[in-house]
Amino acid sequence: MAHAWAGTALFGRTELKSAGQPRGYLKAIDPLTGKAKWEAPSDIPRFSGVLSTAGGLVFSGQLTGEFEAFDADTGKKLWQFQTGSGIEGQPVTWEQDGVQYVAVSVGIGGVYSLFSGDPRLASVPAGGSLWVFAVSQ
Repeated sequence: MAHAWAGTALFGRTELKSAGQPRGYLKAIDPLTGKAKWEAPSDIPRFSGVLSTAGGLVFSGQLTGEFEAFDADTGKKLWQFQTGSGIEGQPVTWEQDGVQYVAVSVGIGGVYSLFSGDPRLASVPAGGSLWVFAVSQ
């Protein structure tokens, strides 16, 4: 699934790599050239959806529970919050009374999480929560 923000397509992708190399990444691709604008590697595959905002933020989550915000232009990680369980859901956003909110559901599961045998996921609680954050100006 691709998400567009100011002419940039954003993809979360999983690749099988050898030990010690990233197994997934969040990548911004210029749709006109097909070239990567930036990428943020991750040790564990990314199964979370990606949300981009008109304010230049990109949100995505990790199977280990980190909900992250990136700068849409540079890919720099701006913020991270440990939710307590793996994130496989799609972040959503809305505005209410002049405040923008971002929400994401968490709760590890799915084929990779359950059957990969990845020791980094062995201690991640099952979860089952909805986290909501106000986006500061």
